Amino acid sequence: MKSKSKTLRVFTDIYESYFKYTIWFIIAIIIMHLGMSVLSFRDASAANALRDGMERENLYITSYSASGIFMIVIGIVTGFIQLPFYVTHGVTRKAYFRGNVLASLALAFTLAFIFSVGSELGKLIFGQFGYSFKEEVLIPGLSNNWLLLFFLYALNIFAYFLMGWLINIGFYRYHALIGIGFIVVALAALALHGMVWINGWFSIFSDDFKDIFADNSIYFSVIGTVGIIAVLLGLIRTLTRKVPIKI
Repeated sequence: MKSKSKTLRVFTDIYESYFKYTIWFIIAIIIMHLGMSVLSFRDASAANALRDGMERENLYITSYSASGIFMIVIGIVTGFIQLPFYVTHGVTRKAYFRGNVLASLALAFTLAFIFSVGSELGKLIFGQFGYSFKEEVLIPGLSNNWLLLFFLYALNIFAYFLMGWLINIGFYRYHALIGIGFIVVALAALALHGMVWINGWFSIFSDDFKDIFADNSIYFSVIGTVGIIAVLLGLIRTLTRKVPIKI
C-alpha cells in the first residue's frame, strides 16, 4: 500500500473513532447548555425581568473551553492504542503521524462547525420566546467575523489536542519520571498559548501580568498559535520517528 493511501486510511479510521467519542461529548454539552439556558431564562421571568434584556452565553461560547479540555483528553488517552496497532499492521510511523494530524484537525473543525450551527439554531428557537444570547465574543472585535471566528476556534482546540498528544507520546516512549517532564512541557505550551490569546481561555497569569500582553493584535495571536502548533508537531514527529513499539 502506498504511503498516501496508508495515510488516508489512518485518517479515515482515526477520525471515525474520534467522532464516536465526540458524539457523546456534543450531546452532553448541548443538553447542559439547554438546561442552563432554560433555568436562567425561567428564573429571570420569575423575577419579573424583561425578557428582551436577558442575555446569556450562546452555545459557541459555552462549548469553547469544554472543547479544549476534550481535545486535550483525547490526545492523551488514544495514542497508547493507536500507535502500536497501526505499526504492527504494517503502517509506517510517518503515515500514522500524518493520519492522526489530519484526523485531529478535521475533528477540531467538526466541533467548531457543529457548535456554530447549534448556536444559530439556539438563537432562532429561544428568539421565538423573546430571549436572546450574547453574540460570539470569544475574541474581542470579531463578533461579526464569523468565518475568522470559526477558523480560530478550530485552530486553538487543535493546539490543545497536540498538547495532550505530546504528553501521551512522552509517557509511551519513556518511563513515568521523564513522562512527567512532558507534562511540564505541555503546560508551558498551554501558558504560552494563554499569553498570545490574552483575552482567551486557559491563561494562567494574573491580571497584572496580563497587562504586559494586553495590546496583542489578532495577527500576533494567530502567528503565535501557529508557531506553538509547529513546535508541538515537530516534537511529536521527532518522538514518534523511531519510537519502539510495546506489544
